Amino acid sequence: MRKASLAELVVIRYHDDAARLDDKIGAEAEIIRRQRKERSGKIDKHPGSKR
Repeated sequence: MRKASLAELVVIRYHDDAARLDDKIGAEAEIIRRQRKERSGKIDKHPGSKR
C-alpha cells in the first residue's frame, strides 16, 4: 500500500467494490498516515519547488 499513489488508495477505499475488506482498511490507514505526515510538515507538498 505504501507504494500506491493517493489516487490509487482512494479508488481502493471508496470505489473498488471488488476489493477485499482488509485492502480497504489498509488503504484507509495509509491515507490517514499520509494526511498526518503532511500536516506535521514531513512531506513537501510541492516537490521540486525552491523555498
